[in-house]
Amino acid sequence: MRAFFLGALFFTLVYMITDFVFITKVKAERWDALFSDIYNTDYSSDYGSSGYDSYNSYNSYNSYSSFDEAESTSRTGATITLFFLLLFETVFILGLMKVKTKTMKVISIIGLSLTFLVMLVDFLAIANPGDISFDEAGWLFFLFGLPLIAFNVIGTIHAFKTKA
Repeated sequence: MRAFFLGALFFTLVYMITDFVFITKVKAERWDALFSDIYNTDYSSDYGSSGYDSYNSYNSYNSYSSFDEAESTSRTGATITLFFLLLFETVFILGLMKVKTKTMKVISIIGLSLTFLVMLVDFLAIANPGDISFDEAGWLFFLFGLPLIAFNVIGTIHAFKTKA
C-alpha cells in the first residue's frame, strides 16, 4: 500500500503539470482562433471576387469553425485528466480497504467524494468542450491536485504506520 500512495503522490504532481500545460495550450488556441477571425484581412476569400462588402461582413462571420482545434485539445486534456482521476479513485478505494485506521477511512471517503465531483465536471468537458472548455474547467482540476497531495501524504504516513 505504501507503493500505491507514493506512486499516487508522484502521479499527482504529473497530473498537475499536465493540467497546467493543457490549460495554457487551450487558452492560446482559443485566443488565436478569436484574433484570426477579427483580424482577417483577406476579404477576397470571404466575399468572392467583389472584394470587401460591408453588408456581407455580418453574414459571413465564421468564428465557430476556427475553434475546432481548441475544442479538440480541450477534449484531449479532459480525457487524459479522466485517466488520472480513475487512478486516484482506485488508490482511495484501496486505501479504504487496506489501511484500517479511522483517519485513513475518513480521508479515503473525502477523497472519493471529491474525486467523483471533479469527475462529473470532467465528463462535461469531454461531452461538450465548446460549452465548458479545458481552460475554464482545468483550474478546478489543477486546484484539486492540492488536496490530493495532502491526502496521499497522509495515506503514505498511515501505510507506513500500519505496515499495510
